[in-house]
Amino acid sequence: MPVEILLIDDDPQLRQILGDRLEACGYHVIFAANGREGIAKAEREQPEIVLLDLEMPEMNGLTVLTEIRRRNAALPVIMLTAYGTAAKAREARQCGAHDFLSKSITFSQLLLAIQDSLMSKDE
Repeated sequence: MPVEILLIDDDPQLRQILGDRLEACGYHVIFAANGREGIAKAEREQPEIVLLDLEMPEMNGLTVLTEIRRRNAALPVIMLTAYGTAAKAREARQCGAHDFLSKSITFSQLLLAIQDSLMSKDE
């Protein structure tokens, strides 16, 4: 059975492109367009990992991360952002993010981060 990834991002184009690429690599992708939908799907769908945008309207990624971690402390969450700073990365890790990545990384780097997060979960 393929690994299920919950992708929470308000950018529909990014969701589609990233989702297609992840599915081509054998992952099953669950999509959420905002934080509230992402929290609900994290609880209902029980994904094995979450890719979470930092900057979203209504509810930012750190708030979503905190709520996801409150409900499931073992669920790995990788934060993705176009606005990364060292301070934001520290804050995300303090809130429980497994990793904090710039959206400018290569797809191969993202795949490595996903694999690392999944391996860390199993330890």
